[in-house]
Amino acid sequence: MIKKLKYAAAAAFAAIAPGAASALTFSGGPGTLSDGDTFLFTTSPADVGAIAFAPEGAGSITINILNDVGSNLRLAFDLVGNTLHGAVFTLDGTVFNPVVGTEFGAAISGLSTLVITYTGADAFDSIAFELAAVPLPAAAAMMLTALGGLALAKFRKS
Repeated sequence: MIKKLKYAAAAAFAAIAPGAASALTFSGGPGTLSDGDTFLFTTSPADVGAIAFAPEGAGSITINILNDVGSNLRLAFDLVGNTLHGAVFTLDGTVFNPVVGTEFGAAISGLSTLVITYTGADAFDSIAFELAAVPLPAAAAMMLTALGGLALAKFRKS
């Protein structure tokens, strides 16, 4: 009888442990990242999708971001969907508040850390976002040079 109770207790623990671990379930596949993974600018873009299959307490998602190509690219963070309660987005210690459907951009040099902290996720609460490296806009000096060239060309025609 005691042996059966031990097996029942072990089975109950195995069933409850994933929910008690407070860990979202991340979708997998090509071009997707999970908690603790590193996003490289050379493998742009990458998707993150996670869902809570049972009610959870507080938790966090950490993505390392490595700019491995230089200063001509910046990070683009596009929040596709978020139903997590109390989600706080932090990039290298700076809090930002992305809006679903609006892209957030940041200059990244070297290694940066993106942390999303949430509280009280209900069953089937989820988050989805995309990380991409996008070219920096043209520098002001380049734009002024181009405008000067256009003015000179117009002056020569007259």
